[in-house]
Amino acid sequence: MSKKYKRNNIRSTWKHDDIKIIFSEPEIQASESVVHVKDVNDILFYYYTMKVYRKTNKNWKKELVSFTWNSPALLCIEKMAAELLKDDFEDGSWQMAGYGDSVWYKKSFETDSIVNEDYYQMGRVVTFYRGERLESFFMTVGTGFDSKHDRHTDFMPCISINFLNRDGFLGFVNTVKNFINKSIIFFNITQKENMALESVSRKILRGKMYEYKDRYEGYGCNKLDYVYVPGDEISLTLKEKYEGEDVFVVYRYCRLTGVENSRIGNGYITITGGYKMFRHTTECLENKQIKIPVELIMYSSSKEPKERLTFNKKQCVNDFLSIMSDEEKKEFATTPLDTITEKWFDAVVNRSWLYRKEHTFKHKKKTAKKIIMMLEYK
Repeated sequence: MSKKYKRNNIRSTWKHDDIKIIFSEPEIQASESVVHVKDVNDILFYYYTMKVYRKTNKNWKKELVSFTWNSPALLCIEKMAAELLKDDFEDGSWQMAGYGDSVWYKKSFETDSIVNEDYYQMGRVVTFYRGERLESFFMTVGTGFDSKHDRHTDFMPCISINFLNRDGFLGFVNTVKNFINKSIIFFNITQKENMALESVSRKILRGKMYEYKDRYEGYGCNKLDYVYVPGDEISLTLKEKYEGEDVFVVYRYCRLTGVENSRIGNGYITITGGYKMFRHTTECLENKQIKIPVELIMYSSSKEPKERLTFNKKQCVNDFLSIMSDEEKKEFATTPLDTITEKWFDAVVNRSWLYRKEHTFKHKKKTAKKIIMMLEYK
C-alpha cells in the first residue's frame, strides 16, 4: 500500500576546469510525523546519484559514480561550509604554522563513516604574509560504492581539487544547496498530490470502508484495494494539526468498531484500543473510542488473522462471502467476469492474504481469479 512513485528529472551540475560533478535522481523519505519538508532537518533518508567526470581530449570521461541509500553525506555540506567560512582563527579549531613573515591557518572537515556511500572533504587555508591575506579551498569527493559490480568496497575512489578560490568553492556549495532545495520542492508537490488522492480513496458504503486504488492509478479509479469491516484490527496514519502545522499521527493495532455515512465528506470510522504514536510519544487507547473522518486517513492496513493464512480456496470464498452485501452478491452474479476481476482482484487477494508464504497455493494469481469466479456463482 505504498504511495504512487513519481519519477523526477532533477539534476544540478558543478564544473571546475576539467572536473564536472552531476547530482541527480533525488528521493526523500521524510522524518516521522513530517508532512511538508522545510529543510534537511526534516529528512530521514535522502537518496540520490552523484557522477564525477574528468575532461580528457575534449571528452568527458566518467571517473566515479555514487548511489546513496542510507545516510548521505551530502546533507552536511552546507553546515561544513558555514564552519569553514568563520574567521575566528583563535578558537582552537585551526591548525597553525609560521615561517618567517608568513603565518598560515588550515581547517578541514570530512564525512567519513562506516559505509561511505558518498564522501566529502572540504578545507580552507588562510595565509597572512606581511599584512596581506590570501586564502584557498580544497575538496575531495569520493564513494565507497563499486558501480561496476553493484556493491560496496573497502577502498574509496575519489578525486581531489586544490587551490579553489572562494567563488569556485561557493559555487560548489550553492550547487548542492540548489539540488537539495529542488528535491524538497518536488517532494512537497508530490506529497500534496498523493495526499489529495488518499483523501478521496476511502468511502463508507454498506457498513464497510472501501479503499480504492486512486493513489496508484489516479482520481476516480474504480479498482478496490481493500475492504475493511467492523471487527478488523487496523493501523492508520492520519493527517492532523499540531500547533497549527500539518503532521502525521500513527494509530496501531486498533479495533475497527464502527463505520458511519456522512452528508459532508466520505464518512467516519470509529476505532478503539491500540496505540497512538506521535513523534516520540505513545498513548494507550484502551477503553477509548476515536471517531475519524475517513478523508484524514493517509494510510491504512489490516493485521492478518492467523486462521486466514491457512484457508483453502473454499474457505477463502466463504470468508469473503461473509462480508458481502446483497447488492455486491448481485453485482458479482450479473457483471462480466473480466469487469468484476478488474475491480475486485486486489480486494480479494489482500483480504485473503493470498500472497503470504503460509498459503500453499502454487499459482496464487490463478487462485485469486478462481476465488472470484466461485464468488460469481454463490
